Amino acid sequence: VSFAKRGSRGFSWGGNVKIIRKHVGEYGAWRIGFDFGVLLNPFRALKVGAVLVDGTSTLVAWKGGRQELIRPHLRMGAAYPIRVSRLDILPVLDVDVDFGNLGSAAQMALGRVGFDFRTGLEVGFRERIAVRVGADRGRLTAGAGLRFSVVGVDYGFSNHSDLGNSHRVSLTFSWHQNPFLHL
Repeated sequence: VSFAKRGSRGFSWGGNVKIIRKHVGEYGAWRIGFDFGVLLNPFRALKVGAVLVDGTSTLVAWKGGRQELIRPHLRMGAAYPIRVSRLDILPVLDVDVDFGNLGSAAQMALGRVGFDFRTGLEVGFRERIAVRVGADRGRLTAGAGLRFSVVGVDYGFSNHSDLGNSHRVSLTFSWHQNPFLHL
């Protein structure tokens, strides 16, 4: 469940509550997390944002009683939408900043601070169809989205060499006058 509020002068803020089910082999876990974010429009079409992911720390309760704590981390990104004829092209770049001393588990580390990078490109047509491709820590990702009036359906795919394929599906409802929200 998400909430966002558009402020004045290119400033927006929001947050969400997420309930996530994980399943690996015979083990499963549930978690609940909270994210908080801001979005700035410093000049022209450039959008810059930051999200504190799992801002209050997130407890993962595994089947069998095992528990783990996911600590907060900061995700920062930028996007610059470009319109070419009827196509909306959106290149994006973001970085996760983790303060949990990940060392070699991060793409780049400076002392206790680790950095993981993502890039992507979305091509949309008439604010109804979107096709997406990207790289998440060097792994290929892809997806698509469809918008119908106030309802949106999005699909995302990524592959991990050790964990296999990941599929994500989301359903979005918007009560805003213009249901097609852009970065």
